[in-house]
Amino acid sequence: MTMTITKTKTRTKVAVAVAVAVVAGAIAAAGFMLILGRMVPIFALAASSPSGVSVPGHSEVLRYSVAPQRVNIEVGETLFEINTTDNAGSLWNTCDQLGSTSEWAIYDTGGNRVDASGAWQFFNDELLPCVGSETVAFARATFPSMIRLPNGGAAQTFSLYIDTYAASAVSDDSIMVSIPSIASAVSWSDDRGIMRGARGIRSLPIVGNTITY
Repeated sequence: MTMTITKTKTRTKVAVAVAVAVVAGAIAAAGFMLILGRMVPIFALAASSPSGVSVPGHSEVLRYSVAPQRVNIEVGETLFEINTTDNAGSLWNTCDQLGSTSEWAIYDTGGNRVDASGAWQFFNDELLPCVGSETVAFARATFPSMIRLPNGGAAQTFSLYIDTYAASAVSDDSIMVSIPSIASAVSWSDDRGIMRGARGIRSLPIVGNTITY
């Protein structure tokens, strides 16, 4: 009787393992990402990301890197979360002022601009289109030529610049920029060319440093 139970348990384990493998294969064939494979881009805050005291103007507010993992990666969009203070009440961080595409840019380490200058989108704290005197809480960058990260290649570093000219240095206005962990934070594809979101990217969020003016 004992032997019969042991064999039954063994057959059950094998059957379960085979069933899991079949389901996983079906999911992969359908083009869905297997989270357990962790074949996703890896984001990281650069050690040299700016922090501390700065001067209002067109300056770097976040430096971060993106690396491939096991497969070729192409990044099409990135969403940034913006936290600011407006101690002087100048409304510098509102959609009317900060929500202008000309105020934002992303560069690689070679100084090449990689974002589409006219394709930035701005949102309020509910992720709805930002208008008027609402505070800019999120900003989405689109890359016209998707940023390609070859499998086995080194991480690439990017710098986000924002023109904060209207921030008050007298009242110590501040800004902190992050990349959140919500599903819409990143748009990317792998070797299959299927566009995916941030789901499963365990390196997110990355939280930038506070810059005070």
